[in-house]
Amino acid sequence: MKKILIVLALVMAVSLFAEDVFPNFSLENIKGDKIDLEDYLVDGELVIIDFWATWCKPCMKELPELDKIDKEYDKVTVIAISSDRPRHVNKVKRVIRSKNFGFITLLDSDKKLQRELNLKTVPRTIIIDSQRQILYDHSGFKIGDEVELKKKLDSFLQPQTEKEIQQETEL
Repeated sequence: MKKILIVLALVMAVSLFAEDVFPNFSLENIKGDKIDLEDYLVDGELVIIDFWATWCKPCMKELPELDKIDKEYDKVTVIAISSDRPRHVNKVKRVIRSKNFGFITLLDSDKKLQRELNLKTVPRTIIIDSQRQILYDHSGFKIGDEVELKKKLDSFLQPQTEKEIQQETEL
């Protein structure tokens, strides 16, 4: 019995580590331009990738919080990926424009990226670094989750900030 548990634990550990790198992707933005994730990967900076839909009430509460984070953090890029079907793209555009959201909005209408990641629910918020390493992965949203997200961002950005300060003082 112990051997079976050990084997199961190893299999689970291997599968967890296999998913630590976020895949590169190209998706259209709401203007119809192809956007490549690689264009937003900058050393020392983070990318928040959020999957959402217009019909999802928690998503609609989360988007304003993500917009605040996008404006507040210089070293964080927010990419919000809508999973709405192609016939609802105009609704996605209306939501983004009516709320004047400044983050990058992409369309995964065929859900190809979501299938590749095996994502079943929205909202899903993932933080990655410039090497596409997944640092944080959270499903759902309730008021207060944005506080936890900011704490995570601060903790991931802090070591870089300390390193930059040390480099500046050495000059």
